[in-house]
Amino acid sequence: PEPVRASNGEWVTTVDLPQLGIWRYCVLFTYLDAKSIKDEIEPKQMEFLGALIALLHRHGENYQPSKGFIRKHWDLEGLKGEMLDVPPAQAYAALTKDERQVVDDAEKIVKEGMDALGRSPKVYGLIHGDLHLKSMLFSGGRPVVIDFDTCGYGYYIYDLSVAIWDIFHRDDFAVMRKALLGGYRKVRQLSEQEESLLMHFVAGRLMAQVLTWAPRREHSSLTEVADKAIERQVHQLERLVEYLER
Repeated sequence: PEPVRASNGEWVTTVDLPQLGIWRYCVLFTYLDAKSIKDEIEPKQMEFLGALIALLHRHGENYQPSKGFIRKHWDLEGLKGEMLDVPPAQAYAALTKDERQVVDDAEKIVKEGMDALGRSPKVYGLIHGDLHLKSMLFSGGRPVVIDFDTCGYGYYIYDLSVAIWDIFHRDDFAVMRKALLGGYRKVRQLSEQEESLLMHFVAGRLMAQVLTWAPRREHSSLTEVADKAIERQVHQLERLVEYLER
């Protein structure tokens, strides 16, 4: 999507909301006539998405940021809550003892994967950060990407893990995974080590999602939705940790 300037010519507008005692940055983008095909996605589309993610990463590798360019880091601390909307302690406090244990177990798995990869420019750089299947749309068979507000620095393999984190329970997951990575490798190199640690980063995504939902339990209008989301994701995370610890 193309950005649109405000009437004063600036790309970003600051809006004060005195009744709430807060302010917000506001931006505007052109509308993309595209749709999500998450529920109907097939291996061929996953291959397209893999290639598109690789193009984004290739661009990120060569991007020369301007002075003052500061973005989030989706490293271990970032996924644990440093980049969330609330302090990490608040997110963890909203979890039950059993949920906290699953998250702690997942953290060890994620750290193991990150430590194994290191942090060289080959594996860590500018990423989208939220490339789930509703951020990657299709327009006339062509894949397009939206929702760059989480763009920051992280592991390239993390972007790929986000693309499959909510379909790894599907019967055709192995086929979809192969298609995604195959499409990526048509454009950019992906080491065997990175591929072997893909599910460690899926665990990282699930961990971050649990911690994102946890503080929403405090809002009466969101408690039920948050509880259901956390229950589903903790269950998936528990199964994944058991699999990775074998």
